[in-house]
Amino acid sequence: MTLETILKEPTVSIVDVRTPEEYQQGHIKNAKNINIYDPNFEKDIQKLDKSKPVYIYCRSGNRSRSAAQ
Repeated sequence: MTLETILKEPTVSIVDVRTPEEYQQGHIKNAKNINIYDPNFEKDIQKLDKSKPVYIYCRSGNRSRSAAQ
């Protein structure tokens, strides 16, 4: 699935798990920033509607892999 296809889906959640500073440097349109290093990360990620697709990304894939677990 391409990014363009994902962005056209109205029920998809896109989560950027990078730091707020990295997020401000550039991010996918409509992505929500939930910093994996924030002490409230677990609580914030649990607020997502998991009945809908959730796509998680970071810069290299390491943080998004940890966040998905």
